This record gives sequence, structure tokens and C-alpha cells, in this order.
Amino acid sequence: MKNVFYMQQGGEIKLEANLEFRFPIIRFLKGAVFVDAGNTWLNKASPDALGGQFPTSDLFKQLALSTGAGLRVDLDFFVLRFDLGIPLRNPAEPENQRWEIQNLKFSNLVFNLAFGYPF
Repeated sequence: MKNVFYMQQGGEIKLEANLEFRFPIIRFLKGAVFVDAGNTWLNKASPDALGGQFPTSDLFKQLALSTGAGLRVDLDFFVLRFDLGIPLRNPAEPENQRWEIQNLKFSNLVFNLAFGYPF
């Protein structure tokens, strides 16, 4: 069985991208669909994070990709976000098993609660 929770690891180099489409539902409630991509890397190789050094040739092979939908409670000065996402590509898996979309399961869904805009 796969671990459900991953220890979050950081690095000095971060690449992230987000494309989000928001649409009104009622006065202060909006819907959203999104696609996210990114990863983090280290400047120097580390024995604690094998393969964590910034790639010079295969950058796009190391990007994670996910998609999802959510609700936004938008009060102009404050936004409460409820998102349900699903990973599409996990670069931590072996190269021939990185596309999670081949094994979509309900258990792969990720719920996220956030306050304020993500940017």
C-alpha cells in the first residue's frame, strides 16, 4: 500500500505554475477548475535527498502535474478555498509509473482548505 501522507521537502529552487478558471455561482460563491505543475530542487546534491539536485537536462521530466475543482467563498477582502484535486503525474515514481492518470482511484483525491489568494 502506498503512503497517503508524504513528508514535505523543500529546496532552494522552486518552479510552480497554476492555471485557474473561476466562474460565478451566486453572489459571493464562485466555482473553480485548475491545473497545477511544479517541483522543488536543491542547489547541491545531498545524501538525504537522492535525485533532489536541480536537473540541467530533464527539467520537464521532473515536474509534477495535478488538476481539480473547487469552491471559492469570495468576500473581496478574504477568500476561503475548498478544493478537491487529483494528481496526474508524480515524478517521484519510477519513470514508467509516473502517470497517475492510468490508475485513477477515488482514494487518490486530495482535499485542500486554504485562506486568502494563493498568489
